[in-house]
Amino acid sequence: MSEQLPSREAVEAALVRPWHRLGMGADLEARFDRATVHARTTRLRHFLGFALCADILAIALDAWHGALPFGLAIRLGVVAPTLLVGLLLLSPRRPCWQQGLLAGVPVLSGLVSIALIGLLLGGRYAELYLSAAGMAAFFVNAAMPLRFVHTAVLAVANIVATVSLAVMLCVPQDLAEILATLGFNSVVIVLTLPMNFNRERGIRDVYLHGMRETLQGKALAEANAELLRLSTTDHLTGLINRRAFHARLGQASETAPGESRDRNWFGVLMVDVDHFKAFNDSAGHGAGDECLRAVAGTLAAEPLVSEGTVGRLGGEEFAVLVPGADGDAILKAGEAIRRAVEERAIPHPGFGGSRPVTVSIGASAAQANGDAATGTRTLKRADDALYVAKASGRNTVAFAADLSEAVPIAVAAAA
Repeated sequence: MSEQLPSREAVEAALVRPWHRLGMGADLEARFDRATVHARTTRLRHFLGFALCADILAIALDAWHGALPFGLAIRLGVVAPTLLVGLLLLSPRRPCWQQGLLAGVPVLSGLVSIALIGLLLGGRYAELYLSAAGMAAFFVNAAMPLRFVHTAVLAVANIVATVSLAVMLCVPQDLAEILATLGFNSVVIVLTLPMNFNRERGIRDVYLHGMRETLQGKALAEANAELLRLSTTDHLTGLINRRAFHARLGQASETAPGESRDRNWFGVLMVDVDHFKAFNDSAGHGAGDECLRAVAGTLAAEPLVSEGTVGRLGGEEFAVLVPGADGDAILKAGEAIRRAVEERAIPHPGFGGSRPVTVSIGASAAQANGDAATGTRTLKRADDALYVAKASGRNTVAFAADLSEAVPIAVAAAA
């Protein structure tokens, strides 16, 4: 089942939120997280994989600087296992805060390990490693696809951890210089946070613009569908109109022959409300409209035409298309409709209410042959049969046979 889209008002409100706000509202936040969680998880895994490779390669630099024991113990003993655990446990099914924890803690261990090795070496290597730790923190804040709040927590934790290690491990005479370097690193780290903020803000705005376009597309599709419905629907009865009925008739006559010849038949009924002018003259057009709606409902509810199409051609005239109906079947359907309208017993004011509203029906049937004109000819024969039914006293069904050289009309039944 497709997820219901948010309201247009909620999306527009999120798009004009203040520049310093990332939040988009609880509903949109949840939708944004569901929409981006897979891509974010994949990018975090790639980043942790890159960090793991960089951590292992850095052991060569540790060896170059005479810190191989420290590198092996800290990088392979602590950082690499932590990064592996994060890689293995990261999953799109985990909440956002768990993802931030599983990705942030391993990266934090890697950043702190750089500073720790430098502080353990001391001397000029301390400055070298601390500078490298600052550049690594800059890279993490700029490139790691963490949420801004997680990046900010990671940055604060990194600053606190490195300063604490410096205070614990450095001799007093070197502490001031080390703290100055760490202070510079802290400024750089803090200055990179707006980059992360703007990146996440941009991702969220792109999502919101995409959601707006989706909503606009949906609204346009609904408007087009409504226009199509209005252009093919009779406003009074809710049935399809003349234009739509002729389109359905053309489709029925163009149907390619199938395995069963019976399925290629289609029947057409022309239905006219008897003495409808007298109804309107006696009761008024409002009551006449109600009568037409009642007749339309009766036609549409008839079981024998349930798989067919019922339309209003105009005025008091209706048409029925029944796929698969040959001559006998369409006559039965016509007689069922005639009887159903009569038994509904709608009083006819033009006769003092002593007679119910009735209909006259003309019927015809043909076989689809791929020619759209076949449907038009069949409708014309049904219309000719309707005139015979009305001339025969009304409340009658008449049938016109499917013959090209002549159009014989037979009166089927009269009540």
